[in-house]
Amino acid sequence: MAAYRGVEKKDVVQSITAGLDLLETSSLGPNVQEWIDDLRAPGGKLSDIATAQTDKELYEKVRASGAPYLFARLQQVVEVHALKDTDGKGEQIYRDLAAWSAFSGAMSFEYNRLDHEKDLWLLKAHAAEVADSPVFGKVKSAFMSAFLKATSSMHDQDIPKQEHVDAFWSIADNIRKKGDDSITDEIFDKMQLNDRYALLNFASVMSGLHADQEKIKTLRDLGPFQRFGLEFPMQGNMPAARAKADEVDEVLAPYYETGEVNMLGIGGITDFPDRKKNKLGITFVTTPRAAEAVAHAFPQDNVIDSKGVRLLPKPPAPPSVPKP
Repeated sequence: MAAYRGVEKKDVVQSITAGLDLLETSSLGPNVQEWIDDLRAPGGKLSDIATAQTDKELYEKVRASGAPYLFARLQQVVEVHALKDTDGKGEQIYRDLAAWSAFSGAMSFEYNRLDHEKDLWLLKAHAAEVADSPVFGKVKSAFMSAFLKATSSMHDQDIPKQEHVDAFWSIADNIRKKGDDSITDEIFDKMQLNDRYALLNFASVMSGLHADQEKIKTLRDLGPFQRFGLEFPMQGNMPAARAKADEVDEVLAPYYETGEVNMLGIGGITDFPDRKKNKLGITFVTTPRAAEAVAHAFPQDNVIDSKGVRLLPKPPAPPSVPKP
């Protein structure tokens, strides 16, 4: 069966389907829904992905579908669901999408309609966490005391403006009282873009959803790519190192067509605290099976991962390669 960066086609399709369901139940807005409907349309892009017969064809169909763009644009929404483990499946949905790097890819920097719906949803989600607290009044009082104490030693640019503080508590209080949802929209839409970001950052801190930094790092580090390298004597030997890098590049050539090579260069392979112990050589960020192809092509050399563990060649059978 065709695979996308090491993940079988059926699992890719299933993860996209589950991700779209999660976004739809989140009710972000009409623009996100339009993307969801377009992907799920009968005989449409998601159905087209399911017809892919080769790794290369699957890669091309997934990229052309726009699914990676949608999930990358809305990664923070899926991340919140992962941190809350919404309906007991939010975290698994995030992990399944990250397994084939659904949240990565080329991104434009304009603030578009998807971003607006995402940011508004995030603001309401963070405010709801505070509003749902049974000790809402005490939380607000305790926060204001801590806020005044903390800001006394902060740089001006790091201090939330009073307008951001007031806006957040107005929104949280309105949610607690089950008020008109349009009040939040109105407060948010009147703000300049930089003030929206400041309000969102403040809301994120207050909700506590991002307090578990270790879990967040674990989630964001998920994906099919890892750093590997072929050890090579570097000092005074750059021409030979470049020649070796070209040889490695030739081995990786089939994997470029399936999006399994993120980077190839010359430099550090490992990242140990003691820099003197770090290994240097031809470094590449790829899927594990692409790295296995390099290890198989150069059995006499030491091909290692970022922790310094050697990838042992597997003769006589070569590792799996992209299907023609």
